[in-house]
Amino acid sequence: MGQNENEVAITWFAKGDVDNNSNLIFDGKTYPSIRSRKTSDSNGYSTYTAIANVRPGNTYTYYVQTGNYRSDVYTLKIKSFGKNNEFDVVAFGDPQIGSGDSVWKSVGLDSNTQGKVDQDIIDFGKSLKKAREINPSFYYSMGDNVQVAGFEGEFDYFLNNPIFRERVFSTIAGNHELKVDKNDTSQENTAFADHFYQPNLTEYGQTLNINDDRTKTFIPGDYYYTYGDTLFLNLNTNNKNSLEHKTFIEEAIKEATKKRGSNFSWKVVSFHHAPYSTATHTEDQLILKIKISFKDVMS
Repeated sequence: MGQNENEVAITWFAKGDVDNNSNLIFDGKTYPSIRSRKTSDSNGYSTYTAIANVRPGNTYTYYVQTGNYRSDVYTLKIKSFGKNNEFDVVAFGDPQIGSGDSVWKSVGLDSNTQGKVDQDIIDFGKSLKKAREINPSFYYSMGDNVQVAGFEGEFDYFLNNPIFRERVFSTIAGNHELKVDKNDTSQENTAFADHFYQPNLTEYGQTLNINDDRTKTFIPGDYYYTYGDTLFLNLNTNNKNSLEHKTFIEEAIKEATKKRGSNFSWKVVSFHHAPYSTATHTEDQLILKIKISFKDVMS
């Protein structure tokens, strides 16, 4: 997702150090990366992001090129608004590729194994197939996209679906975006930021953990974008500071409204840690804290 419905951000990985000649070729135009750096994992990748201009209702072709390598050509469709500027969004949470469940534990798959990953891909694929039938304007994940953010292979499997290349996708960070490979002590986890672009990013709500082995985990802060007459406010609730989130919401509404020149009919606030879930985390200390502190944030 870019800043609004007239922008998309394309992010790609390439092997090796940063290549200044890594570009996006979108609708016949060349877009240089606005963000390029080495990723934090130990697999030797660099990550790139370029912003392209689009218009709802149009279809575009694109590919990326780094050095002598050129990707396949993909097709991106931007859905038109409806009669009264309405649009559809499919929201989902906790794909958590690599997690498995109690069924697989019962047959001995109680650790991160390929069998669990394969089953997660099948199950998540069913959800995405149903989502495609709705034909939304974009897809919106509430976080925990993978089980361990430090396992690049889990991101490979999560993103190995045409919707992530053919339609617009947005996501926020969950608690599993903090998890690293405990056996890879050289790793500093910036996996969420490496894979996903956040427009209008702020320092409010960002997370910087110093792990026991002195490695670092960084999750970017709160960010926002607009889509039609709706303002989407995205919070990183791994950061428990409700005052920061409240300040972000207030400032983002003011800034986005000024840019637009008028108020928004809808404001959507999204974050991973569900305060009113009846699932197993309902008594977690973080969830209890969110229930109390976020009353003021949402007032």
